[in-house]
Parts: sequence; C-alpha cells; structure tokens
Amino acid sequence: MGGTGDAPQGVSPPAFALHYATRTVVFADVVESVRLMQRDELTVAQRIRALLLQASNEIVPRNRGHVLQRLGDGLMLDFAHPRHAAECARELHRRCAELSAKLPADDRVLMRIGIHVADILTDDVAIYGHGVNVAARLAAACRTRRDRDLGRGTRPAHRRPRRRNRRSRKLPSQEHRGAAAHLSPRTAQRRCRRRRRLRSSCARRWP
Repeated sequence: MGGTGDAPQGVSPPAFALHYATRTVVFADVVESVRLMQRDELTVAQRIRALLLQASNEIVPRNRGHVLQRLGDGLMLDFAHPRHAAECARELHRRCAELSAKLPADDRVLMRIGIHVADILTDDVAIYGHGVNVAARLAAACRTRRDRDLGRGTRPAHRRPRRRNRRSRKLPSQEHRGAAAHLSPRTAQRRCRRRRRLRSSCARRWP
C-alpha cells in the first residue's frame, strides 16, 4: 500500500527540460491597489476579483493567451505573438474603463500593463529569466492618464529624490587662491573679504 510496486512497470514520469523560446510576457496589475484597499477593503477586493476572473476566463483566452500565474491583484500572462498581447491589453483597459465609468476618480480600478518580447527559459509549464523581470518593471513604470495630467511621476512621494536648493558657489578668484592655497575656497573667500573691509575702513579714517 503506497509502495513502489503500485507504480506501473516501464512508465517513467515526464521530464520537462528547460529550453529557450521566444515568447511575449505580459505583466498586469491594479494601479494603487493599496490605497484603494485602505478606502474600502471589501468593495475594492470584490471589484478586483471580478475583473481578474473575467480577464482570466474570457479576455485572455479570447486573445490567444494563457495565464501563467495570478499574483494577488495582478496577472502574469504568456502570448505567442506580441500583436495578441497588445490586443489583450487594449481590451483589459476598455473593460476597466467600463467597470469604473460611474465611479469617482479616486475609486476607479485601473490596470497598468507591461509587455516584453524576449527569449525566455521555459519548461512548457512556467517561464523564467530576465524577460519576466523586464515585463514587471515596465508595468511598474506605467503612469495612468490622471497622473500624466497632474504631472506626477511613477514613484510615490516618499521615494522620490529630494531636490536640494543649492546656492550657486562662486569659484575663488586668483587673489583668493594665492592668498591661502592651503585653505578651502570658502575660508579663503571669508578672509579676503575681511581684509577688504579693513582696508576700506582704514581709507575712510585716514584719507
């Protein structure tokens, strides 16, 4: 019972060897899903689930693709031709617009989609390699139309590099450099200014 004798003789398990294949990888996820969940978790989860189920069961197969993996609020898809991937992406965007047409701008469920064509490693079950990472990065770099109209970037505000208001620093003149070559430019400038003020005050006192 459960021993090796139960397995049929002469039958070996299928071996799925890794090989390279040119495929179109699509990575799609919901825009600002964390912010939407914080507003109304149950309602947003139902909307995202309905959208992803419709995409997996209807939209993707209709465009000759198949779902490789479902990642929470996103999908990783595989297509044989980039034209089919682009058509699927357009249909996903149209469906998102239809579902969110009557909702306020801050409650709309939109998708960002990255498409990348590359030679990837596959075992006919899953895909591996750098091409998958590139598709995910392209999706993360997408901006919604609202962000584009507002001029906002793709990264959240707390991750954007701060712009420092650096005041223009004048290079020390030849007089400053010769006065104190061993000092820093700022220190040399301060010393030369003191000397100039001292000279002007002496000139006013003793004309």
